[in-house]
This record gives sequence, structure tokens and C-alpha cells, in this order.
Amino acid sequence: MTDAGAQSDKLGEVARLASLMADRILEAQIMERPIPQEQLNALVNAAWLLQDHDVPWPPLV
Repeated sequence: MTDAGAQSDKLGEVARLASLMADRILEAQIMERPIPQEQLNALVNAAWLLQDHDVPWPPLV
């Protein structure tokens, strides 16, 4: 696998995890539960990373 392919796979995984985190945050909001700061920070950091590499954000993000 090339470096570009490995990077693409890793960024795809970041996008997948960001989508899961956004889903958890949305669920917490719907259920009126507090959102842990660590989860919000992780989502924002993932979004910045994807943006820095010109990867579109998943729709829920």
C-alpha cells in the first residue's frame, strides 16, 4: 500500500469515527444529557483534521 493510500484509509477512519461521535452528541442533546467536553473536543479536532486534508465532513458532522 502506498503512503497516500494509507493516509486515505486513516482519514476515512477519522471521518467514520467523527460521524459516530456526532451521533453520540446528538443523542445526548435529544435525551437532555450533558455532553462530555472530551467528546466535543474530539469531534472538533477530527473536523479540523479532515478540513486540513480537504476531506469532506460526514453529513452529521
